[in-house]
Amino acid sequence: MKKIILLSLVLVASLSANAQLLAVKTDAALDLMRAANVGIDVAVGNRSTLGASLLAMNGTWGKDCEAYAFQPEYRYYFSGRAMHQHYLGLGGLAAHYNEQRDDRKMKAVSFGAGLIFGYTMHVGNRWNIDFHAGCGLHVFQKKVTIAEQPLPEGEPATTQGMFAAPTSLGVSISYVIK
Repeated sequence: MKKIILLSLVLVASLSANAQLLAVKTDAALDLMRAANVGIDVAVGNRSTLGASLLAMNGTWGKDCEAYAFQPEYRYYFSGRAMHQHYLGLGGLAAHYNEQRDDRKMKAVSFGAGLIFGYTMHVGNRWNIDFHAGCGLHVFQKKVTIAEQPLPEGEPATTQGMFAAPTSLGVSISYVIK
């Protein structure tokens, strides 16, 4: 997963060298949930952007848990101008989650993709507020272990599956660098 994140960041950085618009963003909804996050959007055409966001949580709300996520996305703006008004996007999600409660440990990995709809509103020369929501499919694998004990009868150590869920939901604040 680290290789995927690194390659995606290198791709976004190389595209930004010739980009007309480059914006750095944070999702205020995630910030309120005490999840550190940062993202970047790069205009790759008159009507489209590529973006990537990173998220990290550790010990939020007194729980012994940590989560890391990477979200790449492509957006197509209907207004004819990148980072302006309504857009439809395709987004992905790769996440890793660890939690420990008493002697029970859970590790999970999830990958997802879905459609995103949003609206970007200008609030200053360089500031934007982006309202977005997206839904898609997630594939996950979860492993549960109990220290020095077998799992209860009927509970598998490893489970995997697929489910439909939000891939993106929030309010982002972005600063346009160039």
